[in-house]
Amino acid sequence: MKKLLTLLVCIFIAGGAFAQEAEKPSHKEKKEARKAAEAAAEKAAYQAAIKAIKARNFAIEADRVEFRRGTPEFVNPSTNFVTLRGDIATVQLSSNTARQGVNGMGGLTLDGKASNIKVTMDSKGNTTLSMSVIGRGITGTIKIILTKDSNRCDAEVSGNFTGGEVTLSGKLYPASESSIFKGRSI
Repeated sequence: MKKLLTLLVCIFIAGGAFAQEAEKPSHKEKKEARKAAEAAAEKAAYQAAIKAIKARNFAIEADRVEFRRGTPEFVNPSTNFVTLRGDIATVQLSSNTARQGVNGMGGLTLDGKASNIKVTMDSKGNTTLSMSVIGRGITGTIKIILTKDSNRCDAEVSGNFTGGEVTLSGKLYPASESSIFKGRSI
């Protein structure tokens, strides 16, 4: 009986050791699984972005801003954004300095009524939304280019408030999922 119990304990220990070795994925398998998960997450973010564009209820949280003839500046995505909610578009620019600015956050917040909203897809699969915006402090156009299979996009804003063109680069989210902080509008 004692020998049988000892034999069973040895079998369980050896079987457990082999089971742990068999279950452990290789580095290559881990890397492939991580890439597949990232691709699936990007595809889901892209689908959510397309749905938000069609619903006209989205926010672009810009992590980079480039002014005409300027070098890109990395900025806070919570305070630098372009939104469209129904037919109301908002453009907010905020610097990383200690100055208060017009909007109380070191920058400018402009609201306007969006019109001539057009959504197209090019042959490469990139989605483009263009619109005219007229409001207090802003008269211009906004062209948003959403990269295929990603929620990464560029928003080119041409209007009277910048003296030219400004490009905000960031990620497009449904308005309900964005984490923007809006300052005082003009």
